[in-house]
Amino acid sequence: MQSAAVPTLGLIQLDGAGIGAVNLIVGGLACLAVYLTSVPILGAVEKQDILNLRTLLGGTRIVAVLVNPVFDYESKLLSAVKRK
Repeated sequence: MQSAAVPTLGLIQLDGAGIGAVNLIVGGLACLAVYLTSVPILGAVEKQDILNLRTLLGGTRIVAVLVNPVFDYESKLLSAVKRK
């Protein structure tokens, strides 16, 4: 996913300010957001895949709390692009 790296390129310019750790965290979150948005739009994941992952990871309460919002977001994107 080369497009996921595009938002982080602007953050590289801030590295001269001595905030490398902040750049790493913000850049990583930006890359993750672009990736999670691109995957369902490009059709790399289907609704059944999300249901399977939700079943596998939903058994542990802590993990489920962390991943369920991501799965909800992915499901909404899939519904928006009308993929089955």
